[in-house]
Amino acid sequence: MTAGNDFDNSEPAQPELFSALLTPHRSLNRACFLVLMGFLSAVSFAAGLAFLLMGAWPVLGFFGLDVLAIYWAFRINFRDAKATEESG
Repeated sequence: MTAGNDFDNSEPAQPELFSALLTPHRSLNRACFLVLMGFLSAVSFAAGLAFLLMGAWPVLGFFGLDVLAIYWAFRINFRDAKATEESG
């Protein structure tokens, strides 16, 4: 190895001109999520109960599966919201 191949670490460090932490925007916070899920659960239960009283008992279970699917999708959305990217 010759002196021309060595990295010269004696130069002063350059000042950082720009640095940013990028995060995805989410307009629904945790409190609003709980309110939304509570409202959705109440409406789905009421509609499912109406179908149950008419004799269509399997519909109640499908309303429950719908609420569970929406909950699962929001949980994935909140997990993805924790992603960050450092620029600089």
